[in-house]
Amino acid sequence: MLRKQMTMRTLVLVIAVGLLGAGLAFGIWPFSSEEEDQRVNINTADQTTLAALPGVGEANAEAIVEYRNTNGPFETVEDVKKVFGIDEQVFTELEPKITVKEEEQSSSVPTGDQTKITKGEPGG
Repeated sequence: MLRKQMTMRTLVLVIAVGLLGAGLAFGIWPFSSEEEDQRVNINTADQTTLAALPGVGEANAEAIVEYRNTNGPFETVEDVKKVFGIDEQVFTELEPKITVKEEEQSSSVPTGDQTKITKGEPGG
């Protein structure tokens, strides 16, 4: 009986280690830094997204949306403390999860200052 229990425990351990290794290999580790880098933009997020943030809830999410509609976009993440209901404690939980910057998008279309049009030169 004891031998059977030891064999079962060893099997469970091997499976657990294998699953952790597979998770790391395929990028599905639950503590991935990629997940941490995805912050919510408080200038563009809808009320539902804001309400899901730690310490926010429905009432504060509504207040955030109302504040930015009245006062314009937040310039810094600290500006969210100007919203009634977002105190220092809530802000401490919230700060690592929010941003006011737009995510930089890679695009193959050049911006206006990168475009150079030349006449008469062969294309290639």
